[in-house]
Amino acid sequence: MKRTMISLVVAACVVLATVTKADIYFYNIDSDPAGWAAAVAGMTSTTAYNFDLDSTYPTLGFAGPLTSAGAGSVSAGILADGVVMDRDNLGGGPDGLASIGPGSGYGITSNAVLANYFVDAFMISDFPGAPEAFAFHPITLVGGNSIDITVNGSVTFSAPNFSNMGILVTDGTPLLSVRIYDSSAGGAEGVQGLGTLYSPVVPVPPAVILGGLGLGLAGWIQRRRSA
Repeated sequence: MKRTMISLVVAACVVLATVTKADIYFYNIDSDPAGWAAAVAGMTSTTAYNFDLDSTYPTLGFAGPLTSAGAGSVSAGILADGVVMDRDNLGGGPDGLASIGPGSGYGITSNAVLANYFVDAFMISDFPGAPEAFAFHPITLVGGNSIDITVNGSVTFSAPNFSNMGILVTDGTPLLSVRIYDSSAGGAEGVQGLGTLYSPVVPVPPAVILGGLGLGLAGWIQRRRSA
């Protein structure tokens, strides 16, 4: 891992609860839980990953990518099928990712997976299905007080360190990738705890509903005649 890490002092960082750029909304869930709840109301939720299903992670570097097969300290099945985590290699060494647990002393409260080198960014991609929203907990250790979050490779927001964040895409394009980078200090960026994906409920076409009602009625009539 970044073996020369020093103790982290977490400072407060003030951001707007909701920011909009190019039909992508970025929520500070800690500051505006009601707003986030309203944004994903009616959607179906699935777990993208949950590191806390594992025992406390040791501080350990390992090669990426990380998938549902597991790697390093992360067990198989912790990531949902299809989800991929890896570093955006900007010049780091061979062990692209690292695990770290809440007992590390760096301020994290859950198991976490990070980019293993200060120069690298952290990527989550290949989300299964076609999700339109994502709730997650980005972090940067031994870095600045804010993190740049780039959505689908094009739209960047600034997030406060150690806060629960939400992304909502509203232009009909599914969420494809999330890049986490501490541009101010090049800290150890990643995510901790639980990540949740949200997808819109697919409406049932009226013709299917009418067809089902017709079959049900025909069956009822047949049973009445047989009685």
